[in-house]
Amino acid sequence: MTSLQPARHQRFQDELQNSLIDFHNGLRATQGQLSLNVWGREGEVLVRLELPGFAPEQVDVKLHDNTVQIGMRADDESPGVQSVEPENCLLRERGQGRAPRELQFPFSIDAHRSSAFYDKGILELRLSSLPPVETVSLPVQQRLE
Repeated sequence: MTSLQPARHQRFQDELQNSLIDFHNGLRATQGQLSLNVWGREGEVLVRLELPGFAPEQVDVKLHDNTVQIGMRADDESPGVQSVEPENCLLRERGQGRAPRELQFPFSIDAHRSSAFYDKGILELRLSSLPPVETVSLPVQQRLE
């Protein structure tokens, strides 16, 4: 079994990289670039995303099987902006409302061993993978009538 570990690790790395490339390309095509870095090792992935201008309570992270959904609520609370009428806005590059992001991994995520922290505009996700499901033989029996 030891000889399979390097091949399994390489497959994991390849699948992870392909998933991230697809995620990055899709994101760039739809809403511009989201700066993120991902590091991985057997059983764990570290994701860091730049999300400046949010408070921790404005960031929502949901885990489902192999998918991470990240939602942000951008409140228009910039200093001095409350008194400006919307029609007087000359340039708006920062989004308003929800801006969901989705990231898929080639493994199921263990929500009980994963964590999310937000500090100084950086969201850090530590995602632990669930062990792969073992193949189990199911005995076939003859039906008695």
